[in-house]
Amino acid sequence: MDFKIIKEILPYTSDDAFLKLEAFYHLLVSENQKYNLTSLISEEEVLIKHFYDSLFPFKDLDLTGKKVLDIGSGAGFPIVPLCLLNNRMVGYAIDSNNKKIFFLNKVKNELGMDNLHIINGRAEILAHKTFRDSFDIVTARAFAPSTIELEILAPFVKVGGALIALKSKHYLEEKEDILRVAKKLNLTLVNTSNFILPNNMGERYVLTFKKHRENSKIYPREYSLIKNKPL
Repeated sequence: MDFKIIKEILPYTSDDAFLKLEAFYHLLVSENQKYNLTSLISEEEVLIKHFYDSLFPFKDLDLTGKKVLDIGSGAGFPIVPLCLLNNRMVGYAIDSNNKKIFFLNKVKNELGMDNLHIINGRAEILAHKTFRDSFDIVTARAFAPSTIELEILAPFVKVGGALIALKSKHYLEEKEDILRVAKKLNLTLVNTSNFILPNNMGERYVLTFKKHRENSKIYPREYSLIKNKPL
């Protein structure tokens, strides 16, 4: 796999990290049908729509020593590429799909990813337990409509930490609702950026929020309420 486009945005990444990223690609392809991981399996699609798309939003952040949580990790994006290329960060992946959790554990074990922790469970329940107010950065990719996503993600972020939402161009249709809900959840939108994937494979938006106060204990609500009566 030619990682030239990744090296352009992350020029100081070691060759060993890229070897592990390629090994992750081969695991993804070989196990894809078994676990129903992704419809994108060609080298170009995975390189751009999974690897580049996962790494670009974090390219200017120093993740050393940071606790980073990815909710609804699925096949491991963005948390697996982030952990592979930043071995001094501590990554956590939450997913409620047993097959995908099994796959993520396979990736962790086969690639020797001591800095990745896999958690099987529903995020809206876990947010009321051990992991509340615990993470420097919380993120999600293609997880849920933005208002639902913010309610579930925000309680995991520690005060002063960041919530980084990775969105498609459809975010523009939700912008007013996002700002309204963010205010209820003690989040301030501190940066919005967008980028074009190589080879014109799509446009992405990155929304960075800072959490300035703990959330009310009622959040997140039960998923049925979150879905049927969004904030």
